[in-house]
Amino acid sequence: MNYVWVLASTLLVATVTAAAWSAPALGRPTVPFGVRIPPDRAGDPAVAHVADGYRRAVLVLGAGVLAAVVLLSLVLSPDIALVPASVLLAVGHTALHVRAFRALRAAKERGRWYEGKRQAVASDIGLRTDPVRLPWPWILPSALVAAGTAVAGAVLYPELPPELVVAVRHTAGETRIETAATSVWTAFPMVFAQALLSVGLPGLLRLLLRSRADIDAAAPHRSSEQYRRYLRISARCLAAAVLALNTSLAGLAALVWTGTMTDGVLAGLVLAPGVLGALGLLGVLLAAGQSGWRLRSGVPADEATGYVQRDDDRFWRLAGTVYVNREDPALWVPKRSMGIGQTMNLGHPAGLAIAGTVLAAVALAGTLLLVGAVPAGGVLYGWELV
Repeated sequence: MNYVWVLASTLLVATVTAAAWSAPALGRPTVPFGVRIPPDRAGDPAVAHVADGYRRAVLVLGAGVLAAVVLLSLVLSPDIALVPASVLLAVGHTALHVRAFRALRAAKERGRWYEGKRQAVASDIGLRTDPVRLPWPWILPSALVAAGTAVAGAVLYPELPPELVVAVRHTAGETRIETAATSVWTAFPMVFAQALLSVGLPGLLRLLLRSRADIDAAAPHRSSEQYRRYLRISARCLAAAVLALNTSLAGLAALVWTGTMTDGVLAGLVLAPGVLGALGLLGVLLAAGQSGWRLRSGVPADEATGYVQRDDDRFWRLAGTVYVNREDPALWVPKRSMGIGQTMNLGHPAGLAIAGTVLAAVALAGTLLLVGAVPAGGVLYGWELV
């Protein structure tokens, strides 16, 4: 039995199970499982009952998939067992979310939770007249790291050997070295990736800062202040994560150019910034909550307006994961369920065009691979445990 693959499968199941178990706590208390409810119903026994049942089912699913992975690893190859495990996790957790969504939606409709409520939609005009600025002091270091890597590569390129060590594969106790003929395309892919990240970062941050604000009509001042803080914090943390990733890419490029890919200590040092940056970003976003609803605010928590956020469930399809509203001019809106961040308004013409383009590109790539017009696979850069 290949214990590396068994360990990888176990970590995958444990990570996905933990993420799914904690998912209900990510969003606002007024949108559990993607269902909009009034603030006074956030502590309703029906909500707690659905959440408890969902979490128990998540743990049972995780234990079942883990047992199946171990059994399949004994019969089949462990790397093959990872495929059905991934499928079972994806299908199972999707089904559990849909079941929780439907149960809570039914409880909401039976109890007529919005009956007699004054519904409204709130917005913060100040986010347009005085928007959160791009954090350039946090953005520019990534570009400087990319530029420095490119200059170093240009200086070293004439002295590079005919073959570059680009990957190290550890298979059944043996180490196999992968090489590639030296060229601009094999020597500089990390630099190209750095350039793409550095150029795309300002655009991504601008999209984040100009997307529709998540303001609660029941507490507009408090939620607006929290959202502004969330934008500032998330923009800086995202820029820091990209800087960390660019640093790891610079280190990987240095290992390729100097032929030191087999040095385990250097490999760990190279991977550390990118991994720590990603974990740090994830930790901050989880701590802040969707749109920053967990952040401190100078506005009292019991801010009273006499209104509740409009019940907009009719615009959210597929268990609260897809937003379709032709009357909403916003292209990007805060996610309702199953994650944090933004999602696209598929009722917007640009949203339909982007989604159609992505689907067409995926279908074209799949077709080309199936007919053999494009060779599958490619050059691996880094390390692989098999």
